[in-house]
Amino acid sequence: MGNLSIKWQMVLLACCSLAASLIVGIVGYFNTGHLSNTIGQLLEGQSSVRRQMDADMMHDAIHADVLAMLLAVKEADAKRQPPLQKDNQEHNQRFLKAMRENQAQYPSGEVNRKLAEILPIIQRYTESAAFILANAFSHPAEAEQRLSPFLRDFETLEDMMEKVSDAIEQESKKQNDQAMSQVDNAAVLTVAVALLSALLLAILCYWVGVSLLRPVQALHKTAQAVHRDGNLSLRVGIRQSNEIGTAIAAFDRLLDSLHNVVGTVGSTSESLGGSVRQITEVVDKVEQNASLQNASANTVSQSISELTDQLVSASSEADATLRIAAEVGHFSLKGNQAMQETVENIRRLADTVSQSAQEIGELTANIRQINGMVDTIRDIADQTNLLALNAAIEAARAGETGRGFAVVADEVRALAERTTLATGEIVGVIDKLHASADLVTASMQDSVSRVEQGVSLASQAGSMVNQIGEQARSAEQRIHDISRILEEQRNSGQSIVETVQQVSSLAGTTCHSVGEVQQELERLTLHFQSLDQSIQHMRV
Repeated sequence: MGNLSIKWQMVLLACCSLAASLIVGIVGYFNTGHLSNTIGQLLEGQSSVRRQMDADMMHDAIHADVLAMLLAVKEADAKRQPPLQKDNQEHNQRFLKAMRENQAQYPSGEVNRKLAEILPIIQRYTESAAFILANAFSHPAEAEQRLSPFLRDFETLEDMMEKVSDAIEQESKKQNDQAMSQVDNAAVLTVAVALLSALLLAILCYWVGVSLLRPVQALHKTAQAVHRDGNLSLRVGIRQSNEIGTAIAAFDRLLDSLHNVVGTVGSTSESLGGSVRQITEVVDKVEQNASLQNASANTVSQSISELTDQLVSASSEADATLRIAAEVGHFSLKGNQAMQETVENIRRLADTVSQSAQEIGELTANIRQINGMVDTIRDIADQTNLLALNAAIEAARAGETGRGFAVVADEVRALAERTTLATGEIVGVIDKLHASADLVTASMQDSVSRVEQGVSLASQAGSMVNQIGEQARSAEQRIHDISRILEEQRNSGQSIVETVQQVSSLAGTTCHSVGEVQQELERLTLHFQSLDQSIQHMRV
């Protein structure tokens, strides 16, 4: 291994690393594909659960469509039939589609068996609903006959739909458990392959490191000994045919060159050190005088600059406060406008509610009038029944001659009885309408009271917003005056700062120039001192 160059050792290490990465990648790829299939199955299970939930909603929606149509028939509102039929058609289609898609997703098993049992009932249930909605006004008797089977199917579907939902949830849970098990297995396999690859790479890295580290450590040990003891006669003494061996040979040749240079430099450094020390003493005196002048100017400039900065900061704060006060005034104006609009809208709402209450009161009065008319119809029906009874008695007395008249009297009496029964039903409906109208009237009156309270509170809030706006405008004017005074003081301070800065600049230029000369002399002195120490440290 030591005869291989570093390049080929790195190539070998890179190839092994690439092979390990490919192995881990291939395992990860197959695991990812497997996980993708598992996730697809989970998503399909979730889709079936969502479709079953949608089917449950459509089941209830179809029942609600039929109830809404019955209510429309009771209220004699034929205009509601077309939109209800349209909604029911959509609900039927969605119901059947969801159940059939779930059946297609589960071609076998418990879920498929339950869906096969429930689909004929769903078909009959949807057809009954469509028939009732289509014939509720045109053939009410036939629609009423289909209502009882429809309600029985509704109750049956309630239980069966719950069982289907439970079966789908259990199947989905089973798929989820299988998916988690597969994920765990894939994770264990991936970790095992990664650990094995890491172990092989660690062994290879250790092998390469040992072959490279031994000559490098010898080179490092020799360099530390030269640095610590200054002994330029030491050599590494290791021969290899790779790049490290070349570097070691170059290091040994460098030590040979340094051995020759140190002897030459030592003889010239002592004479240059004395000249540098004399120049340094002269420059120190010039630098002290320039520093005193610059320090005085800087002190004055710093004091005035601090004052100017404080004025600038105060002016900025005043400007910011001025902008905030202006924004507060602007927002308070907008808030007042919005509050006025709110008050106006609440008042309009109060008028609308009051008008609705009046109209409901008129409706109550009309219901009372209808009740009186129904009483009149009932009295007429009772009198008609009595007259028909008398006519039947007279016809019986007349014998064979009055038999035809007796038949007519019986028909009239039957008609009067049906009129009495229908009148009773109308009275029941009118009583319910009267009670509902009373409840709505009370609710309207309570709403009017609450809306009036809202108008009062909104008016008070609008008054408070106006007061806030006035205070904000007053504060804005005062802050504007303060900002103007601070700006004048800042301009005066700036003029003084500029004058002092000119004086400080001249003194600073002189001090800086002297300082640069002194720094160069100090660096030169340090170089000579370092050179002397290095030469003294070296052993040739």
